[in-house]
Order: sequence, then structure tokens, then C-alpha cells
Amino acid sequence: MIFGKTNLREFNPDFNDYLDSKLAFLKKCETVIVNYETDYLEAVLAAAKDANKILTFGNESLKDKVDVYYTNIHRENACLVFDIVDNGDKTTFRTRMMGDFNVQNATAAIITARVL
Repeated sequence: MIFGKTNLREFNPDFNDYLDSKLAFLKKCETVIVNYETDYLEAVLAAAKDANKILTFGNESLKDKVDVYYTNIHRENACLVFDIVDNGDKTTFRTRMMGDFNVQNATAAIITARVL
């Protein structure tokens, strides 16, 4: 289960029910990937506390708190370019999906692929 920072309120008029459902689901997950920038970090981490593995990610300002962080976000031609640092190893990624939120989405997807 990946729990990130999203605009969930726009799509879920009864957001508290939605959040409660997501948190209940997290309690059953073996591996949880958490965007440390989520507005619901404490609740998410509490719900995930019994998971076998919790991986956290966020921007470079959080590098001392997270397992994986992204940095050096910039544009090159029609691409958004950024680095992901995982266990001290830096890898550069490129995507044609613009927007900082897509760096977060891509980071979550990359971590998921590595875990699988």
C-alpha cells in the first residue's frame, strides 16, 4: 500500500470515512510505502506500525528522516529530471509528466518496483 500526499478531499466528499477505510487497510499490509509529506503522517504511521516493512520517502529537506529522498528537480527540454537517493546511492530519472507532484508519484512507483 502506498500512502501519499494527494488532493483526496476533492474526490471524496465524506473524506473522514475514506481516510478511516485507508487506515484500516494499512493495518493489514505487509509492506507500506509512505510519503513523509502527507498531511496525515502520524495517523498513517500509527496504522502501519505492525507492517513487516515501512519505507518512507520525501524531499531532500527530510533526508535525515526518510529512507529515500528526491532532489535536484529541474527541467531538461520536455522532461522533468530528478535524482532519487536510496541508501546513499543516487540515480537520475526523467519523466515527461510535469509537476512536482509527479516527482512524488514517480518516487513512490520506483520504490514499489524495487520492493517487488
